[in-house]
Amino acid sequence: MSYILNQNKYTTPLMQRIEYGDEAAVKFRRLYDLIKNNHSYLVFQCIKELKATLSDQESAVLDIPELDVELLVTRNQFDSYIQEVLRKFEQSIFYLMKGGEPGAARYTTRYPNRGSSLIPAVKNILDACFQIK
Repeated sequence: MSYILNQNKYTTPLMQRIEYGDEAAVKFRRLYDLIKNNHSYLVFQCIKELKATLSDQESAVLDIPELDVELLVTRNQFDSYIQEVLRKFEQSIFYLMKGGEPGAARYTTRYPNRGSSLIPAVKNILDACFQIK
């Protein structure tokens, strides 16, 4: 992704926006630096760790020293950040469970094992869909 974002068609508008010199320009400069220094994978990994920590704790710190980022995130905040994705996920599961797709009736069990299936909000949706207490 960093390779794609490093193309002039993406970095030039950023540089033009940075020239405004206003408060937002500082944020655009940080985004530009993130892209130019190829920190996108680092950010992805840190967010992945945050998500994992929030799966079994009520809060976690997103800590990215390379970008001077340290942010306390609660599980409720995280859930609010992903609310739209959760809504679409729930709709998709109900669609499959109600027979919206040929062969949907065969889905009678769930097997959460890792990743996003361990996010409490996702687990709650799956529990409700599969009526697991």
